[in-house]
Amino acid sequence: MVLVPIACGGSGSGRTARLGAGAAGLPPFFTGVGSAEAISPTEVVVSWSDAIDQVGEPNTQSMIYRVYRAFDPASVLLESALIGTTDPGITSFVDIDAIPFTTHYYRVEAINTLGNQTTSLTSATARTPSLFEGGSIEFYGDIDADPGDPLSQNIFETIVGSNGLNCLSCHTDGGSAYPLDTYEGIMAGVGTFSEPDSFVIPFDPEGSWLEFVARFSANPIDHLPFVSAAAEIAALEAILGAWINEGALEFPDDQPPVFEFDDIDNAGKYYAEFTGFDKVTVTWFHASDPESLPPTGDTTNQLEYYIYVGTSSNTIDWENPARTVCPDDLNWETADEVVTMSPMKTGPDSLVSAEFGWCEDTAAIVIRAIDAAGRNEVLSDPPTPEETKRRLRNMSVNEREIFIQR
Repeated sequence: MVLVPIACGGSGSGRTARLGAGAAGLPPFFTGVGSAEAISPTEVVVSWSDAIDQVGEPNTQSMIYRVYRAFDPASVLLESALIGTTDPGITSFVDIDAIPFTTHYYRVEAINTLGNQTTSLTSATARTPSLFEGGSIEFYGDIDADPGDPLSQNIFETIVGSNGLNCLSCHTDGGSAYPLDTYEGIMAGVGTFSEPDSFVIPFDPEGSWLEFVARFSANPIDHLPFVSAAAEIAALEAILGAWINEGALEFPDDQPPVFEFDDIDNAGKYYAEFTGFDKVTVTWFHASDPESLPPTGDTTNQLEYYIYVGTSSNTIDWENPARTVCPDDLNWETADEVVTMSPMKTGPDSLVSAEFGWCEDTAAIVIRAIDAAGRNEVLSDPPTPEETKRRLRNMSVNEREIFIQR
């Protein structure tokens, strides 16, 4: 028994009320972990609502919390999964020892001042992205001569015709309507840098090569000596294609895309809804990736999106996205799937919508953006886990969960 002194009305004399030992041993009322969100390849923010003590005054500021982490739903229920204890009244925890490209399960328990701990079966998951690596193609060194390497050449300088001239014998800055010896010249083409007319279509290597061949063929007299270098010219397609596939940038993209959830202009632009008994439609604003913008500022085909879903936070299938939205999906529609994407990533109407099949009554959804830095990875069929990890190394590092219920 626990003896609790109370004031009794009228007489002013003290009396003792008997509080059962069972009541004193009650754990706090606690709904468990609220969410777990990756904020970097090695960091996850875990948060939850206040627990309320069932003994005495509901003092939430004295409550402490234990945070557990594991890599499967069963192990997170074990006491050995404990990774940290908060100070009193703190309702969030940052796991700074998360493992990149891994699904983490989190559980939280509350403990009151009497040492009574909750027992929860609730868990939440977070999927950390890969460690980011920038693009693999450097304009200076892979396309143009590397200023730091006196032996390197512009790739167009290596194409030599039967007359002993190479492409740069004519196509140089100041000596041609189409200079190929500078980044600005290649990207401007016969136009200007702000209004280019270049064979280069960022993120579209196939279309760019068709443009290149068309412009080469349009001047047969001057290019006739280069028939003898047909094999060398054909080899340009792979080199230029790899560079263009990553955005035709002057310098490789060295930052992953980011969803700017706190930007007021993006408020109300990240949501999902059931559309029929077997489908869900998700709508979101474009992620930001300004350092990988081509000179024109047109970011068409820049980003891909992966949609992950589960019936709850701890059942999201991080290995198999419910839907991928690729650049080729622009304004593409079938009877079963619909994708619409704004061609620009700026402006109030810059939204993406995608539909996927889903028959459950609840859905927890996370959208991840992927930029062009990993598109040149050669994948097996099916890809190995390591290949997938490298292909997705340029995935957005922050996430926000959408939860809907019928």
